[in-house]
Order: sequence, then C-alpha cells, then structure tokens
Amino acid sequence: MSLDNKSFGFHVEAYDFYSSFYDSVVGLELARRAVRHTFYATFGYQPTLPHVLERRELIASELDRLGRVTREVRAWDEGLVELRIERTPQTRRRIEAWGYFHTKEQTAGCLAILRESLPPETSKRYDDVVNVNFWHGATIRGEYQPKRQSETMRVPKWDEIDSNYPQGVRHSLAETMRLSEESVAVSRLMLWRGLPGTGKTWAIRALMREWVEWCTFHYVVDTAAFFSSSAYMLSLLSKAGETAQAEEGSRKWSLIILEDAGEFAALDAGHRYGQALARLLNLSDGMLGQGQRLMFLITTNEELQNLHPAIVRHGRCLANLEFPEFSESEARAWLESRGASSVLPKRRTISDLYAAVAPGGSIANVVPIKRAGFVR
Repeated sequence: MSLDNKSFGFHVEAYDFYSSFYDSVVGLELARRAVRHTFYATFGYQPTLPHVLERRELIASELDRLGRVTREVRAWDEGLVELRIERTPQTRRRIEAWGYFHTKEQTAGCLAILRESLPPETSKRYDDVVNVNFWHGATIRGEYQPKRQSETMRVPKWDEIDSNYPQGVRHSLAETMRLSEESVAVSRLMLWRGLPGTGKTWAIRALMREWVEWCTFHYVVDTAAFFSSSAYMLSLLSKAGETAQAEEGSRKWSLIILEDAGEFAALDAGHRYGQALARLLNLSDGMLGQGQRLMFLITTNEELQNLHPAIVRHGRCLANLEFPEFSESEARAWLESRGASSVLPKRRTISDLYAAVAPGGSIANVVPIKRAGFVR
C-alpha cells in the first residue's frame, strides 16, 4: 500500500481479532483508504438513525448484551463515518461521531449533513446520578491492557447519609466532601480504614456526588493486576486521564478507587508484591505523579498497626480516616430516631443497625461453627 509515495506494511495477528474484532476492522479500513482528515462531534440521542446514515453501507458494528448497536462504522463515499451510541438512562444519552476523509471539503460536508440530521447534544444531568468508569485488564500480546466499561450509578447527598457515621469520623468526612479542585494538596492519596459494614462504600458514593463537577471516577476491578504490572498500571492511568479530557473539554481530576486493597499497603507488601507500594506512592506524590491530575482512594479492613509506615506517616495522606463502630449511646440514639427498640445488636456497625430496623431478617441456612479445644 502506498501513502505519499512511501510503502508500509499492515501486519495483523489472529489474536488482534479475538481481542477486539471491531477495532481491528476499523483499523484495517482506515489503513486501506489512506485518509488524511478527520472530525469528531457529539449529538443528541435518538433511537433510530436518520436515513442519510442508515442507507450507508455498514462495514462493522458492535452490540451490547441486549443486542443493541453500541458502535458502528459505515462507508461514506470514499471515506468512513464511525458512530458510538450511548444509551445511559439518566446521564448521557448521545451519539458520538468520527469522520475520516481524503479532503477537508469532504470532511466539512459530512459534518454539515450530520448536524442537519441529528439533534444537538443536551448537557442535562440528573443530580442523583454520576458516571463511573469500571476498569479491568485483558491479556493482549502477553501484557495486561486496561478495558473500560462506563456505567451510571445513583448517589446520595452527603447530608442525606451523614447521620450513618459516628461523630468520630463524621466531621472529617464532611471536610473531605467539601474539598475542591483548588484545595487538593500535594499528596493525593486517601486511605479509608474500617471494619466491613462501617459505610465506606456509601461514603465513596456520596463523595462522587459532591465532587462530580470537577472530578471523574475510575473503579479498578482487578487491583492485584493493577499493582503487579507496571505497564497495565501506567496505561490505565493514562487512559483515565484521556477520558477526563475527552468527556468535559477542560481536563478534570481523576479519582482512582481501589476498594479492599489494604494488602498492597501492608507491612509485608514489599515482600509479597514487590514494587507495588513504591509505585503507588510515586504516583500519589512522587515523580510519576507530577503534572497529572490523579488522586487515589484505598479502602481496607486492615488495622492501622498492620499498614506500612510509609503510607500512614504524617503528611502522606490527603485523608487518612478510620470508620469506627457506633458507641453504645450513638447506636441507641440512631435506633430511636427510626422508631426502633433500644435493644442493641452485638456489633454496632451501620450495617448491623440497619439490619436491626429491617422489617424482615435475612434468609440463611448457616450452621454455627463447632470449635474444638479448651473453653475459657
């Protein structure tokens, strides 16, 4: 194939198709047509494509689990038009379009027709919903590469759930919720510790709502792969930054959420996971993190004495919070405020308190564990 009188080869392996058939087809079509000009535009959502697009030859498409088209590429004269259709129920319902052509005139002509045929994009956003990017790794050429799935999530206001946190952490959480883009410190690592059921995940959801104007949210599903592979980690963080840039024009901050990842910050993390902890600290306030608008939030059930001194030392964390159980008096007041009896559960986490006021118990067939040994 010739491009500007220079030859080049386009080599495709079988696993390129297995990992992403659609992307491979688009890449082959772009290389075959040797296009030189492109555009990107966003439009409002409509359930069926206009005739001007529907009559174009379909080259490849990608479907979701319900059989609906999420991406497709169509021939447009000598060029290509690629569409991405987002149908999220309450935040973004839109059509993104990319055009690839030989001349500027063809590019401008196609864009003009699309503007006439598709509705303008709306910026309407529901206050109780945020967009969360879930990242996981896929093995491509022997390396972990990040893949993103974007989902919407309902989130509460902080003042709707602040009573679910004991006084010991409520004030510190409120300060964290009030942080703004301008008040982010040099250190951009947050560590939230507490027993299961103390409300860490709900606090994350409230944080998303409070920070949504200046931050995007990225949940790493496979934290072990994230910490064990430098290539996967750096690629994911780079793509997270690109997502923040592409979605809002001006670049927002990106919050990387690593739930139940305390093992990577434990005393023996270096022995078990090599340089995982060092990489994290370097990204949060070291050389790797300079110039990047990245923050990290780690939640863990580990106790403070089991965590590495480098991560809990004074000044390291933007927010180092412990989520305790309710005191007896706080738990009794919480139950009485909901019209429940004053009989306290054995444990006083917020999940235990909610279980105590629930109209029906959980369904279980758990047999009590019979322990052998001496009885004290």
